[in-house]
Amino acid sequence: MTKSKKIAVVGGGIAGLTAAYRLTELGHQVTVFEKEAIPGGRTKSIHLDGFTIDVGAGLLPSSYNALIKLMDDSGLAHLRQEMDGYAGMVKDGQIHSIDLKHPKRSMIFSRFLSWRSKFSLAKVMFDLKRIEPTLRFDSMKDAGGFDTQSVTQYSRNLPKNLHDYFIEPFVRTMYLQNGDEASITEFFWCLKNLNADSSFYFKGGMNSFAEALAKKLNVQYGSDVISVERNDPHGVLIKVDKTTQKQKFDGCVLALDARIIAKIARTTFSQSQLSYLNNFQYSVSINLHFQLNTKPNVKEALIQVPKQEDPFLAAIVQDHLKSDDRAPSNKGLISAFFVDHWGKSMLEKSNKEILSDAIPRIERIIPGFTQLIEKAHIQRWERAATLGTVGAYKAMASFENSLNENDDIQLASDLFCLSSVNVAVVQGERAASRIHKQLDALQ
Repeated sequence: MTKSKKIAVVGGGIAGLTAAYRLTELGHQVTVFEKEAIPGGRTKSIHLDGFTIDVGAGLLPSSYNALIKLMDDSGLAHLRQEMDGYAGMVKDGQIHSIDLKHPKRSMIFSRFLSWRSKFSLAKVMFDLKRIEPTLRFDSMKDAGGFDTQSVTQYSRNLPKNLHDYFIEPFVRTMYLQNGDEASITEFFWCLKNLNADSSFYFKGGMNSFAEALAKKLNVQYGSDVISVERNDPHGVLIKVDKTTQKQKFDGCVLALDARIIAKIARTTFSQSQLSYLNNFQYSVSINLHFQLNTKPNVKEALIQVPKQEDPFLAAIVQDHLKSDDRAPSNKGLISAFFVDHWGKSMLEKSNKEILSDAIPRIERIIPGFTQLIEKAHIQRWERAATLGTVGAYKAMASFENSLNENDDIQLASDLFCLSSVNVAVVQGERAASRIHKQLDALQ
């Protein structure tokens, strides 16, 4: 039986908290170092004027089994709430509904897809079955063999209607990319994860789960780790900016984005590994959240916006339909998400410039929306989610194969898979398992 060891987890997002929880379960003494004043990372929520605004992750499919199990194991299943209602696809300025209780049947009888497109879905689902075993939450290195063409290139032999109003909108909504840039592997990843019977959210805001899980752990907030290095022959030395002494730990989990890992742990990686980390691609996302004085007369909670309808606006979420705890009962709350190119072009713009460009785009989808606005909140994410461009998965595989799975330092990050909350959970669990196994072997 492994003796209790001191383990550091750097990063208090879902991946880091998961690793810390599983290591604590195994009897280790775990310290989580989190730079911010709150946990959760990209599941952040803010509370303003009676509104709860999810400025990061918004909805989660029921296929996220690892997350669901973690919630059950940690006694936090009560925070999970299934979502009913409708999603929608915009075509020719009209929103076409999809019943979230019966999504497959709704797609069959939808009017935004032609009958030829519906029949062609059989080929898409056949291809999904072929690639699905490689689309894992712990590692997608086996998916590199399918990473040979873009979404648009894959769709050349399919009806254009299917590409424009089904295939491309998936990757625009989930990863903010257009089809000419996104790898086909990214589309099948989206399709696999969204091929679920339902969706859910967290009560009290998408950050409520992270906050509740963090209360069960030793989390040191406001702790900016500036260096992580090996302490030969075993162990790790951690330096926090507000301390003068390096702290010694038996093992360490780095639950951070690629560039921060490269910055604080540069002495632990080879030059080729550092090059991969420093050049790892994330989308830029500028999310807009609008407090409304009343609810729009639109029933769809999630509205997908194809490129043919707007080149930059990817999706709109009516948060007041997602959950009744997101807005006061007589008011509305909507969030708008834009593709990566728009985010990059707007990142240095003022809030006024961003709003003047964005609001007319939303108005065209939800007429009358502009007159309902009380306040707007703009959230800038410079590194929002993994960009699954063509070739990204081959690079992931090469990087992962270069790492030592028996190392005292383990990574719990979206370096091996596309970003998602479930990936964060699985990566955290994988890192925890490897650290525990390594320490056990040294007994």
